[in-house]
Amino acid sequence: MIHNYKILVVDDELDITSMLKRYLELEDFKVDVCNDPVQALELIKQKNYKILITDLMMPNMSGIELIKEAKLFNGLIQVVVITGYVTSENIILAFKHGANNCIFKPFKNMEMIKQEIEQAINKLERIFQVLNEKLKLQRD
Repeated sequence: MIHNYKILVVDDELDITSMLKRYLELEDFKVDVCNDPVQALELIKQKNYKILITDLMMPNMSGIELIKEAKLFNGLIQVVVITGYVTSENIILAFKHGANNCIFKPFKNMEMIKQEIEQAINKLERIFQVLNEKLKLQRD
């Protein structure tokens, strides 16, 4: 089953973005990758991504800044953080600015990434269902 929600994976490590792209495409997700968070923000503004998977520690722009900017542009974008640089401050900031969850690198199990994406999709489906019901009530 091909999933209709576009995903953007952002990490300055080419190996990480390549691995995630291959894995997620095998799972029938629509995936773009970017190794520069500044370029990623431009992609977010150009395309209709529903899910952002981002590293925290990157040159030119931190993952936290990318999350904040992405949420300003699209408040419904779902965010999963991937990081090898674990501090309680970073994790708290990520959640404060709208991350759904945080997965630590190196990945022990790629299935965790898929599960996080599926949870994000379920959350989006609930949001869209509520919005559709609200619009229907307004029309009636």
